[in-house]
Amino acid sequence: MRSGRKFPALLPSTVALALAALGLAFGGRLFEPGSALAEDLANSDAGAKSDLRRPLRLAQAVAQSTMKPELPETTQHDKRPERISLTSYPRFEDACFDVAEGYESHPGQGAKLFPVFKPLQGACGPGTKSKPLIFSVTHENDHNSHAGAANYNENIVSYMGDFDPETDIGRWLDMKLVDTPAPASVVLKLDTVDFKKTNVTGWPIQFGHLFIGLNDGTISASLDKPIYIEFDIKIETKGVLQRAGYSGRRVMVGALGSWEEVAPRTNRQHFLEVDLVQSEGYSASYKEQLKPLCHDVPYDRCFYSDGPYAEGREVRYETLLGGPHVPDTTKGLMHIRIPLADLFHRLKWAFPPSDWSKAQVTGLYMGIESTGETSTEIELRNYGVYR
Repeated sequence: MRSGRKFPALLPSTVALALAALGLAFGGRLFEPGSALAEDLANSDAGAKSDLRRPLRLAQAVAQSTMKPELPETTQHDKRPERISLTSYPRFEDACFDVAEGYESHPGQGAKLFPVFKPLQGACGPGTKSKPLIFSVTHENDHNSHAGAANYNENIVSYMGDFDPETDIGRWLDMKLVDTPAPASVVLKLDTVDFKKTNVTGWPIQFGHLFIGLNDGTISASLDKPIYIEFDIKIETKGVLQRAGYSGRRVMVGALGSWEEVAPRTNRQHFLEVDLVQSEGYSASYKEQLKPLCHDVPYDRCFYSDGPYAEGREVRYETLLGGPHVPDTTKGLMHIRIPLADLFHRLKWAFPPSDWSKAQVTGLYMGIESTGETSTEIELRNYGVYR
């Protein structure tokens, strides 16, 4: 998931990572299950003033998850030797899902405001084994900023709750855990075709960029060894409407890489998104000039700055990874496998780590992004992140 974070203008898209905190991510930030990542992001934010306007979406990784062997695999594509799980919730077993319900200050953080979370669904409460997965919603304008929104506050570190959980869930957006029959699955839905509403931002839901995502901040692992993301996905969509301006959708998987850059740069945030589905003309609709260090592979998006701000890469699953074509509407579940560490290594980052053993992945998110009028529903099953 990503969260809508105020980032300097570079990639005007939502996140998210929604990706702004694993609450951060491309085009918007996802969710933030805690304050650690949000604070880290805030320290490098500088008020969203440079040429990098892209909120990141990524539910923050507040604490390292305990690495433990996965349970024996039962699905056809999982018949591999013993693997080490990097997520606390393989196959969404015993998962707790939180959602932002407001913002609050933290001692020693001055006027900064951080998301406050409450349980939404799943095995939440005392005795749960790990921090929850975060469901986040970010709604940004065409410049990827909340400036001018009804809920805008310059002190908010990460926007992750741009909706009303009491009235909106089950209508123009939805998130539900389906735990029977096993294995459990998660359904995410975003529909700006069949619903007309002005949400808490004061903007119609067809305006700007909407991102909804599921953020997993339980992952923390060095990028010097192989890391794989694996899941099954089912996608159902309605045709994109072009009544006024551009409309389009994306379905993506995102990750936040963290490493130090060469002085005098202070940024540590590096976003990598893999687009499973992207509407024709989606990237071109931003009218961005391709930056000099963005020619090594075909990118849907590529951004970096000369200052302290995050850099990111957005690639196509089919084009760059040679995966099967993922249609807007699938015939049942499709299996997706992403060699995450290898993909990080393969790309020509403007500011790469001095050694990949000094770089980490600190969160993942999966979500839907929409601009204009689209309707998309995804079901996720057999989720795993492992070495």
